[in-house]
Amino acid sequence: MTVPRRLEANIRQVYGRRADRTLAELQELWKRHRLAVAAPEAGAGAGTGPGAARVPEAGDVALIAYADSIRGAGGSPLAALRRFVRRYLAGGSINTLHLLPFFPWDTDRGFSVQDYRAVDPRNGTWADIEALAGEFAHLMADLVINHASLDNPLVQGALTGDPRYRDYVIRYDDGEQPDAAALAALTRPRPDPVLTRYFLVAAGGHMRATFDSPAKEGAPDDEAPIRADGWVWTTFSRPPNPDGSAATRQVDLNFRNPRVLLEMLEVLLCYRGHGADWVRLDAAGYMWKELGTPSIHHPNTHRLLQVMRDALAGRADLVSVAEVNEPQETILPYLGSPDAGVESDLVYQFGHFPLAVHALLSGDASHYKRWLGTLEPFAGRQFITIYGSHDGMGRKPVLGLLPDADLERMVQDLVAGHGALPNYARQAGGGRIIYELCATPWSLINRADAGEPPQLQVDRYVACGALGLVLRGVPAFYINGLLGVPNRLDPEQLDENRSINREQFDEAALYAELDDRGSQMRRVLDRLLHLIEIRAGEPAFDPGGPPLQVLDSPAAVVAVAADGRGRRVVALTNLSAEPQRLRLSTALFRGQGRVRELISGAERTVPAEEAWDMLLAPHDVTWLAGTR
Repeated sequence: MTVPRRLEANIRQVYGRRADRTLAELQELWKRHRLAVAAPEAGAGAGTGPGAARVPEAGDVALIAYADSIRGAGGSPLAALRRFVRRYLAGGSINTLHLLPFFPWDTDRGFSVQDYRAVDPRNGTWADIEALAGEFAHLMADLVINHASLDNPLVQGALTGDPRYRDYVIRYDDGEQPDAAALAALTRPRPDPVLTRYFLVAAGGHMRATFDSPAKEGAPDDEAPIRADGWVWTTFSRPPNPDGSAATRQVDLNFRNPRVLLEMLEVLLCYRGHGADWVRLDAAGYMWKELGTPSIHHPNTHRLLQVMRDALAGRADLVSVAEVNEPQETILPYLGSPDAGVESDLVYQFGHFPLAVHALLSGDASHYKRWLGTLEPFAGRQFITIYGSHDGMGRKPVLGLLPDADLERMVQDLVAGHGALPNYARQAGGGRIIYELCATPWSLINRADAGEPPQLQVDRYVACGALGLVLRGVPAFYINGLLGVPNRLDPEQLDENRSINREQFDEAALYAELDDRGSQMRRVLDRLLHLIEIRAGEPAFDPGGPPLQVLDSPAAVVAVAADGRGRRVVALTNLSAEPQRLRLSTALFRGQGRVRELISGAERTVPAEEAWDMLLAPHDVTWLAGTR
């Protein structure tokens, strides 16, 4: 079986003397799963076939939800989520479901995976997953690729000496761990040390690795200490719990061992077998560690992502989405290049939401409009988080896009006035910075004590969603954002700051709110679904269309022209709470006498003059459609 050139070259570059064995084991994987060898050659970055990027289709819009976002009186949470989808999203305008980690877990709401191949029985079963997949054109699952739970068999085996899992994690014997100087260059997404001490204990006749000292008060009686064994790499470490016990659970996997790579390929094929045709590569940027470097975006990380894509090119329907929560200039390389070929099909685009929030709060969209002009290289291959993510609103994605002073002013305003809870990270060299702000999207956009008319707040919120829907790519709505839910959880009762945006809805109470057509939640949902339905059927919004044309407009107005398949839509969004006047060139409509306003359905007459004077109401959204 011939191995494509790019795949072989990358494996030899990364694994050196272990490359021949790795290639042989990869070929065995292909045989077991009956995969055709169809990996692209270097340079196959465009066009059609396995070497081409799978650009999203017109109408692809995603819902992001936890397996247990909704809890009902009967059945599993996954079944409750399916009932919600059937009851309120039955129109099909949202055609993709990103189901956040549904596996057994211990921390970080699923992102500390105890078993990659199982559904947490608290959530449901694989049959529930497959039933949900049947409600959508696409199902996206998470491959938590950088780390696993301390209790994951891969990690436990590596730390307790199981030869099957030798070197599956990065560990150091006690006294031989790198010192602070050797670790100083690391980029840290958390403020705590990257190395966590672990201990081996005898428990129930078996050896077990733990982060809690067996000598500490309250240790189980059946646990006998063996030794303080060493230190393990934990990129996403946490400070201790209030009682002094270890809160860190996520242990990094060691991709220097090619067996880890092969393990992840098997996991991906497991997900595909249960209906997931899209996969989110969580925290992909941290996969490769090298002392003396930031250990993020390492060249070998990019090589390994190319290997994974090429190795599974025989499953040409599997779409990869790289999740890299970083400044924009570091995201683009994860798509690949014309010379090197495709690396992932889409990348997460976190920049829209913080830039839109800044524009809404300041009444100045100039930075947002400037950013629109930087999106051409992405060519529609973006997974756009319209209202932020399940984690909150990141700060790093807008570094360099918002002036530092404006960014810091917004961060402080959101903490002081909007109830946002800050999480911190540590920069290379030791400085602590705010990493993200945790709050529901509604509360980041609207102050609870503003004293504004409710309709104005709904209009403001919908304006943010409308902005994201115009962008080229796959718009994605986290369930709390789609429903416009304010902060409702008491910060004093949270297990961590992120939980404020991870409310679990009681099914009956949720339905009671949504069935009240005058409720805030129902008004937000109806208006967003109306916009989503329009977008799904409008050729001008095709993700593969040409770059958006940013039009001259007042500072508080975003005006763009979107073209596609002979259609043109001029999208106007007033981000101010005040009316705004603008002059629109009638040349945009090439002498057409009438155009259609898509949101209201009304037809409007295009003036005979060169300019069309318009008055936009506060937070008005207008989509004018004509032919090119």
